[in-house]
Amino acid sequence: MVAGGRALRGLVRSRLARAVAVDAVLLLACWAQGFTNQTAGWNRPFVLSVLALVAVPLRRWSPEAAVVLGVPALGWAQSTLAPLVVLFTLGERQRRAWVVALLVVASYVITVWPQWDPGMLAANTSAFLTAGVSVAGAVGLGALRRSLGVERRQRRELEEARAAERAAAAASARAEERAHLAREMHDVVAHHVSLIAVQASALQVSTREDSTRAAAATVRELASKAIGELRAVLGVLRSSDGASAVPLAHGLDELPRLVREANAAGRLGVDPRLLPGGGVPVPDAVQGTVYRIVQEGLTNARKHAPGAPVSVTVSLAEEPRGVRVEVVTHLRTTGAGAAPRTALGVGGAGLGLVGLRERAESLGGTVAVEQDDDEHHLRVLLPLQDAAGPS
Repeated sequence: MVAGGRALRGLVRSRLARAVAVDAVLLLACWAQGFTNQTAGWNRPFVLSVLALVAVPLRRWSPEAAVVLGVPALGWAQSTLAPLVVLFTLGERQRRAWVVALLVVASYVITVWPQWDPGMLAANTSAFLTAGVSVAGAVGLGALRRSLGVERRQRRELEEARAAERAAAAASARAEERAHLAREMHDVVAHHVSLIAVQASALQVSTREDSTRAAAATVRELASKAIGELRAVLGVLRSSDGASAVPLAHGLDELPRLVREANAAGRLGVDPRLLPGGGVPVPDAVQGTVYRIVQEGLTNARKHAPGAPVSVTVSLAEEPRGVRVEVVTHLRTTGAGAAPRTALGVGGAGLGLVGLRERAESLGGTVAVEQDDDEHHLRVLLPLQDAAGPS
């Protein structure tokens, strides 16, 4: 029913449908004006009125032929509306001035010819003026409508050109800003992360303690991964539109590795329906956002409650339909010996939660953060219906 209604509205709004409707109304009006008091048959007024009526739809294909066919009714029949309609279309469609002038003069002569009597010029002056005003006025109104249409089209084209110019300027500014950020990230962040990897490698081969060697290996591995992801980010920033580079996509099937690397005591539960082949399609954007949410939750747990067990749950929410992510940090089990954040020397810009909210809200999702004496909860709900539709 909805599709049928849309098709009907499209048909009504189409140019052909509007033309048919307008011509139908015009034919009805011309018939009512010209045929009310006429006698049907092979008499000149009736035949010319019929020809004028035929000229109304004909004017859309050939305004000149329509004028030749319909204007004689102005002089020898009672039909006046149909000839004026075709003269209006002549002024609207015909751009050659000499053609318009020739047909206007011919139409005027045809209109006044039945009343032409050299001895009755003074008496017919009013009729001659009326005929001139009618013929010239109809053509002039048509030309005026054409001029207004041209002006509207030129104004629209100018606005579109200005909008395209503004869009190009904005795109250029964004590209320049991305290039600037890419340079800064490469010169500062990538440089320091590379130094961390080098120092970790040196520590790994120089130390005699197994625990230190293992920690150095972990730091070197994480730094190497950070450099790889940073290069992908730089590729996106340096691309012309920010979309042609390889996307930084992470799937839900990567969550076990993420949790394992981040927290040895972490637990992960993922609804199998959300995994590839599970029956519920999850858009790449949602999967990438879930990955970043879990990553941010694990990072915060390491910074604020080092050593604390973390539980990550990714489930399918039915109402509203979406992906629910919950990261729970169990604070009670951290014990008195756990190192606080300041003791680890781990700082941050404090923008992790802000960025997380921006990611979730860009997909129509919500973020909730709660904490009590025992646990810290990070809950995020990402809708699926907008991106994938209900299944």
